[in-house]
Amino acid sequence: MSLAREMFAIAPAMGKANLSASQLKLLSGKSRWIFRVGEAGFPTVPTICITRAARDALQSERARRDVKLRTHWIACLFKLVDKDGNPPVLVVRTSAATHNGGLMPAKLGISAPANPEDSVDPARPLAKAIKNAFDSYGFGQGWTSPLPGR
Repeated sequence: MSLAREMFAIAPAMGKANLSASQLKLLSGKSRWIFRVGEAGFPTVPTICITRAARDALQSERARRDVKLRTHWIACLFKLVDKDGNPPVLVVRTSAATHNGGLMPAKLGISAPANPEDSVDPARPLAKAIKNAFDSYGFGQGWTSPLPGR
């Protein structure tokens, strides 16, 4: 699976999520439940997911001043925007198959990035919260790609 496919909407603001079998395998804990609620047709908070591998690739790309993955990341963020064009206040949370003490609690009240660079800049609220969420798993743990060699 490409890293671009490791950032995706599990509960878009409009319509239902269309996930591949590989993406479904990445879901665990809260992300799996949010996806199932939306899939069943119940209203749920618009939600996207990103793996650690995809997040790390976004940061590597940022260091090289490239934007290929960032363009896909921005497209994912736009799936959270409602039919009137209003971005939601964002929340970043961890998702693990089992409870792990020490994981970052949900970070609430994050404003949508004002521009594409803000979405990946770890000094800005969204990217900083995502970094902190992955860091809370500890090194080598957490929601990573299931493919060998990543």
